[in-house]
Amino acid sequence: MDAMLSTDGAWSSQYKDISDMDELKAPDCAETFMTLLQVITERYRALPSPAAQLKFLELQKDLVDDFRIRLTQVMKEESRCPLGVRYCAILNAVNYISTILTDWGDDVVRVLLKK
Repeated sequence: MDAMLSTDGAWSSQYKDISDMDELKAPDCAETFMTLLQVITERYRALPSPAAQLKFLELQKDLVDDFRIRLTQVMKEESRCPLGVRYCAILNAVNYISTILTDWGDDVVRVLLKK
């Protein structure tokens, strides 16, 4: 988790030079985190047991909570400069993750209920 948030480009968007490409302006750390969650989802979808799938879903929930805590910590460090690039990137990360998780919400429930 710390490595995701501490890389050189963690707080910049990979699409920053293409204005119409990414309206959410998600920083790289948020995209990396969501890719991790997507990979976990793809792995557990193939599991035959709903109980096993729920364990992976619980892992994802814990990861989201850990990421939220780390974002909160970084945000507190950056609160001296709320108009700074990093502070705004944190807000964009929260918005991006919230939007994606909302989109995924129904899909995850459907997959689990289908079994």
